[in-house]
Amino acid sequence: MTASGATADAMERLPLRHDDLLQQQQQHHRLHSRLPLPRTLGVVVMLALAAALVFRHSIAPQASSTPVSASSSLSSPSSSLSPASADAIAALDRLFRAYEAQNFTASVRVSTNRDSLFARAVGLASEELLVPLAVDTVFPIGSNSKLFVSVALYQLQERGRVNLSHAVNDYLEQSDFASFGFPNQTHWCPRLASAPPDSPCEAVTFVDLLNMGSGIGDELNCDNVAPQYCRRSASDLAVYHGLIGAYVGSFINDPLVFAPGSNYSYSNMNFVLLSYMVEKLSDQALEVYLREHIFDKLGLADTYYDPYAGLLGVHRGYAHQYVNYRVGTVDDTGKGTSTEFLATGTCSPYMNSGAISGAGGLHSTTADMNKWYSDLFHDSGRGSKVLSVDSIRAIVRRRNVVSRTYAQGVAVFFAEGSEDWPSQLAYCGGTKCAFTCMRMHILAPEMSVVASAFTNHADLYFASRADFAAWRPTEFMFMEHDGPVGEAVPVNGLVREAVEVVVKLET
Repeated sequence: MTASGATADAMERLPLRHDDLLQQQQQHHRLHSRLPLPRTLGVVVMLALAAALVFRHSIAPQASSTPVSASSSLSSPSSSLSPASADAIAALDRLFRAYEAQNFTASVRVSTNRDSLFARAVGLASEELLVPLAVDTVFPIGSNSKLFVSVALYQLQERGRVNLSHAVNDYLEQSDFASFGFPNQTHWCPRLASAPPDSPCEAVTFVDLLNMGSGIGDELNCDNVAPQYCRRSASDLAVYHGLIGAYVGSFINDPLVFAPGSNYSYSNMNFVLLSYMVEKLSDQALEVYLREHIFDKLGLADTYYDPYAGLLGVHRGYAHQYVNYRVGTVDDTGKGTSTEFLATGTCSPYMNSGAISGAGGLHSTTADMNKWYSDLFHDSGRGSKVLSVDSIRAIVRRRNVVSRTYAQGVAVFFAEGSEDWPSQLAYCGGTKCAFTCMRMHILAPEMSVVASAFTNHADLYFASRADFAAWRPTEFMFMEHDGPVGEAVPVNGLVREAVEVVVKLET
C-alpha cells in the first residue's frame, strides 16, 4: 500500500503509519480463516485517527453521555467539545453514511478517556428476519478472546498459582494426559520433527505460548504444519466435545515446527492449551473463571464464553454470520473490485465456542470491548480493576525474537526510541464470516482513544456468474477456496479517506 503527496506526509507524522498496522493485523486477525480483513479494519483505522485528532485539537475532550441509537448519528455534541471535535464527529458521520449507501455492514464505536464519543450500526444482524444491527449487538470476537486468557493467567500468577516463566510441563500430571486422551502418558516431551527419538525434550514455557513463540503448529489454519497434522473438519469444530482437554489432545504430541523461543508462528493451539491451564490452575471452568474474575468486575454485561454455544440456553441480541458473493477481481493488495453482486449466503454451521475455547470462543459488544481496553491500557494500566500495573506491563512487553509487534494477546506499537509504554495497541479477530477489530491510541498517560468495528459479513469474489453457479460449498467453510473464488478486503479506500479526514482537519 502506498500513499502520495499530503496524505503520505500526514501518515509519516503519525506515531505508526497505518499501512504497517494493516500488514500486522492481516497477519494476526484470523482464527480459522484465510479471508483477509474486511472493511472493518479500515473503519477502525479511520475512527482511531479521527478521534486522535479530536484530542489534539480539543481543550476539554469530554464525550457526550447520551446513548446513540443504532439508526442515528451521534447526538448533538456536548458543549464541552471544541469546534474541531464537532467537525471530526460530523466528518465521521458523513463518511459512515457514504459507506452505508454501499451496503456496508458493521457496528462501530469510538471512546475517549473511557467515555463513548461516537457509535453507529449499519446493516443487518439477521438477513433472514431483516433484523438490523444495533450498537449493542453481540458478536463472536474471535482472536480478541486471547487477551482475556492472558489476563486470566497473570491473575493466577499474582495469586501464586503459577510462574509463567516456568515450563508448562512442570504443571502437568498423568490425570491431565488422561483428559487429553493419553491415559498412560505421564509427561510432555515436545520435540522438533527432525529430532532423534532419544533427544532431550524441549521446554515450552507459558510465556512462549503467550507470545506465539512455542513452536506448536496451528492445526486449524494449517499455515505451518504438515497435512497429516491439519485438523479442521466440522466434526472437530462445529460441536463441543465437552472438555477443552479433548482438543489439547489433538495436537499436544505433534512435533514442534521450531525450537521454543527461537521464532514466531501464529498458532491458535497455544491459547487452547492456555485455556486448559486456566481451568486447571483455578479449579474452575473457563466460563466461570472469566465471568467471576473479569466480566463481573468490569461490568461487561454483554460479554460471555459459552462452550455449548447456546444449546443449553439461547443468547439474545447477537449477530448471525453471512458471506456476500460477488463477481469481480482482487488485486495483489487484497482490494476487491465488484462488478456484480450475486447473493448473500449463511456461514452456518458456525465454529462452536467450546471447540476453540480461549483462542476465539468469546462473544462481546463494541461497548464492552472498548471498556476492556480502557481498563487495561488507559493511564498506563494504573486504574485497572482486574490486574496490577506490573502484570499489564508484562503483557504488553515485546518478547518474541522475531515478531516485534505481537505481545501476549494484543499487538503493540511503540514510539521510536521508547519501550516504556506502547503508543498504540491493536488486534483483530475472525471466526468464519465475523470480524472484530480494535485499535487504541495512547496520546498521553491520561489521554486515550479506543476504536472498534465489528462486522458479520464477509466477501467472496468469483471470476464470473457461471463460476459461482458451478461452485458448491460441500465442505466446512473456511473462506479459502481455490479455483474461481477469490477473497478481498476493500480497506484501501477507507484508509485513504481516513487520512484525508485527518489532513483536512489538520490544515
